[in-house]
Amino acid sequence: MAARELGLLRVDVQVHLDDPARPDFSFAYDRQANLAAEEFSSQKAVHAVCKEFAIECGFQIFVKQSSIKPDNPGNAKYECKKLNGVQFFDTDSPEDKLQCPFYINVYKSEVKWKITKVNFAHNHKKNVGFPPSRALRARFRAPLAPSAIRLKKLRGGLY
Repeated sequence: MAARELGLLRVDVQVHLDDPARPDFSFAYDRQANLAAEEFSSQKAVHAVCKEFAIECGFQIFVKQSSIKPDNPGNAKYECKKLNGVQFFDTDSPEDKLQCPFYINVYKSEVKWKITKVNFAHNHKKNVGFPPSRALRARFRAPLAPSAIRLKKLRGGLY
């Protein structure tokens, strides 16, 4: 599971993905304990890891809700972004009423941020709008040297 590989989910946290009839299907929760392998130094840091996870899995996230005050506890909720052209599995409901159940809740206690609850379920096809390998190509593409950039500009632009 990509969430474990990125440190978003501890190895001892169970997620039941085999039976959609289970009441805890696709949920990860451990009584407000951090679900991630480590705590995060800032909301920006935890958001970056969540965003990387989403891109690797073929979807995008957005900040649904955020409450942050200096020197106080804070929280945020990230949800799956409904993209143009996304195909939902529910074909009977009006499209404007459909919402993906995926979310990640994060919480700041004292100085560190932690992931407290996740629903990994999606009710739509993923990788809409871009091929699944695009994220991996962008992630592992070697940066161009300045001389290569100048050469490409002379030949008609960057590809």
